Amino acid sequence: MNVQMGANENKGPPPSRDLYHLSAQSWNAKFAAGNHYATDRPFAGLVERIAELRRRSLTRVADLGCGDGRNLALLCSLAPHVVGLDYAEQALRRVGRHPDVAGATPNLVRGDIGRLPFRSASLDAAVSVWTMNHGADADIRRYIAEMVRILRPGGIVFASITGWNLLLAVALRFVARRVRDASLDGHTYVLDFRSEKGVHHFFTRREIAVYFRDWRIVRLDRRRYRTESPIPVPFWNLLAEKRRGAGC
Repeated sequence: MNVQMGANENKGPPPSRDLYHLSAQSWNAKFAAGNHYATDRPFAGLVERIAELRRRSLTRVADLGCGDGRNLALLCSLAPHVVGLDYAEQALRRVGRHPDVAGATPNLVRGDIGRLPFRSASLDAAVSVWTMNHGADADIRRYIAEMVRILRPGGIVFASITGWNLLLAVALRFVARRVRDASLDGHTYVLDFRSEKGVHHFFTRREIAVYFRDWRIVRLDRRRYRTESPIPVPFWNLLAEKRRGAGC
């Protein structure tokens, strides 16, 4: 499988994302060393929603932050045209070695989710598993604006993003530095673990409603813990449909 460099249709200024790139570089180093996710299986939250996605007769789907491709074979069973995008080149180079991807034919692109290399209204669906939380308020708004741009009217997004609770608040006081940004509830922190580096945002329910106001929320499920994190992080699984007229 060839790894292509993405060319951005969106010519606007990139987000100020030095800390995002620090996170991406840490993942790149992990994949280069052969360390990746705790499981090769597709993300369980996506598997739960696969029947609903299948009913939509999707043609073009993108996995934004695809990592080593653990969700790509599943997505290839949904749509004839699938692209996996990740900023970490070493992750993309591992996709061909993933046991589930051997019989699938996704296209791979190295790119930034804040400046997606896809034409406007060119995709039916986007998947983003634990990627959109890498950033502060301005970055998150940029990610979502880009998804609005690339999806056709009525297009669907499945996203898994980190959540917030009091237990996490206590843990972060000891292991992370808070970042002051314009987010509604201000739960943005810089992490410096061996497995997680860079800026992360932890979403509340009301923030999701604000960030996704141009979308129809189809499902929003709260999950207790993200098991691959070194601290107990709750997370949200979101299924949302782009409203007609959004982004115009």
